[in-house]
Amino acid sequence: MRLPILLIALMIALGAGPAKAHEFWLSPDDYTIVQADVMQGRLRVGSEMQGLALSYLPNSVARFAVVQGETVRPIEGRMGGNPAFAMPAEVKGLAIVVHETNDTQLTYSEFAMFQRFVAHKDFRPALADHAARGLPETGFRETYRRYPKSLIAVGSGAGADRVMGLKIEFVAEANPYSDDLSAGLPLLLLLDGAPRADAQVDLFQTAPDGR
Repeated sequence: MRLPILLIALMIALGAGPAKAHEFWLSPDDYTIVQADVMQGRLRVGSEMQGLALSYLPNSVARFAVVQGETVRPIEGRMGGNPAFAMPAEVKGLAIVVHETNDTQLTYSEFAMFQRFVAHKDFRPALADHAARGLPETGFRETYRRYPKSLIAVGSGAGADRVMGLKIEFVAEANPYSDDLSAGLPLLLLLDGAPRADAQVDLFQTAPDGR
C-alpha cells in the first residue's frame, strides 16, 4: 500500500535566485514492508508526482541515510543504480529516509522563465532583490540544493518522524501509519531549525493505483 500523501521538501536557493520549477522527491517502491524485506526507492524529478527516476550518482549526493530510532544507516548506492537505494529492512518501526543533494547551478537564458518561476513559487521579493543587486536579465546563475524526506513503515511502522537537521524540511507531527488521521496530518515546516511561517506549500496526492 502506498502512503496516500507524499510530502515534497521545498527547494532552497543559494545565490542568485530560486531553484528550478520542478519537484524532487524520494519515491519508495513500497511504503509498507515487513521486516527482512528489501527497502528500496527512487529519486524522482518532475511535476505533480509524474517524473523521471534518476540514477544514483555519488557526486550529486551530500547526505543519504535511513534513520530508525537511534540507528542511522548511511546509504551508499551503486554508481548508476536505479533504484537509488536498496537495503534489507533489519529493524521494525518507522524508517525515515533523508536525502540532501550537492549544489547544482542553473543559468537563465531568458528573464521570462525566471519571472514565471518566481510567480509560481510566490517568491515575491526575488525580482526586486534581483534588480537592486544590478544583476543582468540573462546569463545569470543560481545555485540550489534539494532536501527530500520519505517515511516507510517496517512492520507496524511504530515511531515518530523528527528533525533531521536539513536546511529546510517537513516534520510529520503524527505517524501516518499508526495514528488517527481523520482530522488530517499535522506538519511542521522548518527553515534552519526554526518554524517557517507564511510559506507557500504545494501538496500532491495520489490514489493507490497511481492516479
